[in-house]
Amino acid sequence: MHYTVHVQLNAKSFRRFTLFDTFFLKKKWVSPCVFSLIFLFFSALCFFFIHREQSALLGTVLLIVGLGLPAAYFLQFFLQMHDQSKRFGLKKGRPVYTVELDEQHIVVHNDMKKERSLDLKWKKLFAAWRVKDAIYLYAAPHHAFILPSGQSDCTDEELWKLISSHMAPDKVHSKL
Repeated sequence: MHYTVHVQLNAKSFRRFTLFDTFFLKKKWVSPCVFSLIFLFFSALCFFFIHREQSALLGTVLLIVGLGLPAAYFLQFFLQMHDQSKRFGLKKGRPVYTVELDEQHIVVHNDMKKERSLDLKWKKLFAAWRVKDAIYLYAAPHHAFILPSGQSDCTDEELWKLISSHMAPDKVHSKL
């Protein structure tokens, strides 16, 4: 079997992958939420002791910090994601790379610039995730290839079957 995926990446696919990678896989939402909960707890504590001098002021300051900093973190993340999408010209979609998969290995050709192809062995792949409209093939923890649905010369099921048959079961995940 030999399958080819000509990846045309658009802003929607990029946004979905970035959200998946950042918030689901790397769980980068946890720290801001824990920070917020700690500040909200101490703010509530200050409001509980409202009869003490300056407790309402301190509670308000803690509340603003506890909600404001995490909100700023998430806002900055979404603005950066939007800027990256714009910088890469993904609004309408563009060819990014071509992935060829067969029984022995995976070869990735960069369609944006002339450079050497990347040859990956199945055993060396970090993980594969199947999500609603794509397959995310991780060569390393911080290096993934997005394979959007419908861009392969085979069905998504055939592509996923090939990937899951060549990778260890603990490296293959489905989030459907």
